[in-house]
Amino acid sequence: MLNFAYFPWIVTFYYVALILSESLTGWAVGSFLP
Repeated sequence: MLNFAYFPWIVTFYYVALILSESLTGWAVGSFLP
């Protein structure tokens, strides 16, 4: 059973990773396209 004490950390990590991946993807596309 998942310990609910870790749930906020998992959600926070997920959203941070999602935002970083979006930012890196946008930066990569913007840098490779003319």
